[in-house]
Amino acid sequence: MADNGLDKFVTGMVFGAAMGAVLGLLLAPKPGSETRQIVRERAGEYLDVARERAGEYAGPVRERAEGYIGTARERVSNMRRRGNQEAAEEQVSAPVLEDE
Repeated sequence: MADNGLDKFVTGMVFGAAMGAVLGLLLAPKPGSETRQIVRERAGEYLDVARERAGEYAGPVRERAEGYIGTARERVSNMRRRGNQEAAEEQVSAPVLEDE
């Protein structure tokens, strides 16, 4: 995930290879049942690769998200504290109105 451009390129290459393999199988002169079986097997292989790759990215993405959530919570807490302080200061400095 360090180089987003490289990640996109590699993902595109893998996707392109998968699509090429599927098209090659579909256009090959084999019986339909045999071709469908090959497509199922290859699709399962590519699905396994995709799951593995997703698993590799899940941890870092989760860590980054947790960092953002922690920062947001801290900022909200600071804003609440400042708001409470300002409200308390306004209450102290507000003139007291007497009943007439």
